Amino acid sequence: MGEILIITGGPIQEAFAQSYISQGNWDLVIAADKGLELCHSCMIVPDLILGDFDSSDQEILSYYQSHYPDRIRRYPSRKNETDTELALNEAFLYPDKEIHILGALGGRIDHMLANISLLQIAVDKKRICYLIDESARLFMTDHPVVIQKDHLSKDLVSILAYGTDVTGLTLEGFAYDTKDFTLPVAGSRGISNYLVSDEGKISFTSGTVLVIETLEY
Repeated sequence: MGEILIITGGPIQEAFAQSYISQGNWDLVIAADKGLELCHSCMIVPDLILGDFDSSDQEILSYYQSHYPDRIRRYPSRKNETDTELALNEAFLYPDKEIHILGALGGRIDHMLANISLLQIAVDKKRICYLIDESARLFMTDHPVVIQKDHLSKDLVSILAYGTDVTGLTLEGFAYDTKDFTLPVAGSRGISNYLVSDEGKISFTSGTVLVIETLEY
């Protein structure tokens, strides 16, 4: 399975971003609007640069327009999707590839919540999609998953119901294991669990879970 990297304009530690980018084997790199600035700092030439560019550094944008005009796709500022969603839609055109999004967390809370909701679109399309920054990796799933301990900080994992209650939730390998539990969509149940084994198993019978892995960087 290949990997696609989307770089958006939210705050992220540049050192972490450089490290994460260098460790990937990316089949496609997409810069969404202000994310082009991080690409420039990391000396990356994206395969696709898109957005309305209302928040981009115009000098940096001009450089890429001059040197890579065929990679620029400009959208009007009045549109129904955020630049991050437009980038995700492009990634969906490439089947069977994991999608990793940097710069989608932190910053404006409305943008962050919208970015988290984009994970539901990935679930609906049966795609694996991660939102990543130096402190956490988020993903959604509607089927059982296994969490590995080796990349976590303090072994912390939060598991939240998204959209509707999650029924039949069974956790194995966690400090707070459950069996056939209904996780309500409202409330804080599921926050700050942690692994006590090398891996943690999450299974359930219905619903969608948002998994937040605390990273160690």
